[in-house]
Amino acid sequence: MDEAGRIAAHKALHETYIDAWNRLDFDTYCGLFDFPMIVGGAGRAPQVFADLAAWRAQTEMNLAALTASGWARSD
Repeated sequence: MDEAGRIAAHKALHETYIDAWNRLDFDTYCGLFDFPMIVGGAGRAPQVFADLAAWRAQTEMNLAALTASGWARSD
């Protein structure tokens, strides 16, 4: 794949990611990740997610907390 193809693929992935997040489409959103995976950074201790079910549970908790604090949409 050439540079333009890689850029287009990255943009399409990002659009899918944000769209799924905003629609609370956990199947699509969580399906974009490979497992096991480690999430961390910005001063947070790394967390290991062994599988899709663990990541989905965390994602649902994160979205519930964001919604409770007033989140409605990401751009």
